[in-house]
Amino acid sequence: MIDDLSVPVGSLSSPMPTQEEMLVCAVRAARLALGWTQGDLAAASGVSEVSIARLETFAISPRLGTISKIQGALQVAGVAITINQPAGGFSLALTPEAVAGSRQRLTSSRSKGSEGSSASDPTTNQPPEAGKAAELS
Repeated sequence: MIDDLSVPVGSLSSPMPTQEEMLVCAVRAARLALGWTQGDLAAASGVSEVSIARLETFAISPRLGTISKIQGALQVAGVAITINQPAGGFSLALTPEAVAGSRQRLTSSRSKGSEGSSASDPTTNQPPEAGKAAELS
């Protein structure tokens, strides 16, 4: 869904995005590729949900420590971000497990309709139900 990746109008500083802007866009794209909410990313990275929301809307500039925590959480979940590949852009690489988890969350959210949540357990890259089932066994 392209709308989910859109950037607020007037938020980019120039026609050619800076590396900082590309990194923020890549983080948001990676989060969405996993099917994670901002809350999921906050839980996995240890960065507050408010900070992630402000970062994704370009309300704040990212600190190196914040980006390192977020990027680490995304890597554990199976996503690698490469900035300037292609030139002036970014690339995401997802492990097969990350793709399968995302597909499972999408399928699960479709079958539940508006009744359930499609949020995942960011520590396992699994839907919440999978974590609860493991706890009960």
